Amino acid sequence: MRAEAADFVTGRTLGGRAAEFWWRADALGNLAIRRTGTRGQSHAPKGRLVSREELEALLAWMAPREWVLLECLPAKIRAGAAREGLGRFVCESLHWPPCDAPFASHVAAVLVAAEVLAWNNRKREQAFRLVAPDLARVRARYERLRAQAAAAAGEGTPRQPEPPAPPRRARPGGQTPPQVNLYHRFRALSRELRAQIESVSGGRHPADKGGRREAIVRAFLRRLLPDRYRLARGEVYAESQESSPQVDILVYDAAAPVLLDAEDSVVVAAESVYAAIELKPLLRRGELAEAVDSLRQVKALRPTCFFRPVGRPDEPRHAPNPPAFTAVFSVDSVSPHQTLQTLQELDGDAPAFRCLDCVCLLDRGIIFREPGLLAPPQWPDTLDERRVRRLACLEAGEDSLLLFYILLFEQLSMRRSHLPDLRAYARGIPVGKAIYPR
Repeated sequence: MRAEAADFVTGRTLGGRAAEFWWRADALGNLAIRRTGTRGQSHAPKGRLVSREELEALLAWMAPREWVLLECLPAKIRAGAAREGLGRFVCESLHWPPCDAPFASHVAAVLVAAEVLAWNNRKREQAFRLVAPDLARVRARYERLRAQAAAAAGEGTPRQPEPPAPPRRARPGGQTPPQVNLYHRFRALSRELRAQIESVSGGRHPADKGGRREAIVRAFLRRLLPDRYRLARGEVYAESQESSPQVDILVYDAAAPVLLDAEDSVVVAAESVYAAIELKPLLRRGELAEAVDSLRQVKALRPTCFFRPVGRPDEPRHAPNPPAFTAVFSVDSVSPHQTLQTLQELDGDAPAFRCLDCVCLLDRGIIFREPGLLAPPQWPDTLDERRVRRLACLEAGEDSLLLFYILLFEQLSMRRSHLPDLRAYARGIPVGKAIYPR
């Protein structure tokens, strides 16, 4: 067994289809669960980290209810056919993806074993009720199982066998169907990205370290985004001759001209910019305030100078592009909720169109403007710019990178970018006195 999994203990789900799993309760009250099998579904999630805050929210929700059904089948939850129960609660209130809803049965089994919940002892129509809202019992149960396993093994650290590989269903002819799971893929990408950033964090010069980190994140996003987008460090320039501070990552139209292209930065017309992202290795109040100020200056440059050829009366007039999507990406930070409170304070009396759109805290969580990830996306130019949209926070752990990518991709896809009018940027064409042949 891998070294990092050596401190897990075994548990067993309840009901007629009981299955063995591993679990661990850390000193902070978080609960980690790993499956030992996925019933032939290699695409199913293998593990889930349930934070103490999520467990407390679950117990608070159950407190006024007599019995709560399990109801954790992903297909029923996706179809909206699931009754009120643990499965619907973790998906609707804790914002778990439906594919992770079955982990509610593992959580319930742990809480029943720790005598926090009581079970109705039915194989079907499983239901649970709260008997002792004390999460310290979970940690105590975990420590007892660890001690028992150590005593049985005759050594200090209990060890569990490596879980069997889930069987793979083969197509006719022996071919194995491809399995794609975005959660697994992006969790691996998140670990890869953090390792790459940490590998270049040495050296004394802060500017050099920052430049190396920016290059890694730009290259990482460049791999994930379609070819119609380019990414570079640079400034945004408007036809009014105003410009923004230098931004760590600009996402702009690959078909648009670059006004100035240097070796390590660019100057791009405001009409060509889709998104602007600031990268912070450690996000505290001062760093967040600095990033918000820079990105507000990007949003203040309204893109309205479009290329409009004459002689096409049937061509509709271009509507102004919405302001660029702005985000802060942080490798390390304070808690997501503390960052959320700071961002709410920084909003102040700022106009709605200049407010920061998103903060991604790698391996911690994501902060965004509603509706964002909570509802189907809305076109940016249909939102009411007079009203500041509420901020929402998801403590998504390793899934934070995936949620950030989904939000970024949706926002890029919905933004229209008309090519800039270079005549306006050139301030007219200095042709002098034209000479015509006789």
